[in-house]
Amino acid sequence: MNIQNLPDQHEIESILGLGRGARAKRGFRRLLWLAVAVAIVFAGAWWYQSSQNAANAVSYETVKPVRSNLTVSVTATGTIQPTTQT
Repeated sequence: MNIQNLPDQHEIESILGLGRGARAKRGFRRLLWLAVAVAIVFAGAWWYQSSQNAANAVSYETVKPVRSNLTVSVTATGTIQPTTQT
């Protein structure tokens, strides 16, 4: 094997992806993947929170009013004392 021209350091780094541009591109890709992962986590947290709010939401049931007698009973133990005196 006879190699006439040996590649210089810059060519070797660019072929292996070790040059300055490749490092910057790799850093950008890592940052992009990190941003995507953070967005997915926030979207999952938002979805979970909104589903919990929907499950725990207050619901009201309305019925037609009916006229009837009202019965009130009071039970107590011990001595009964008035709270206000007239």
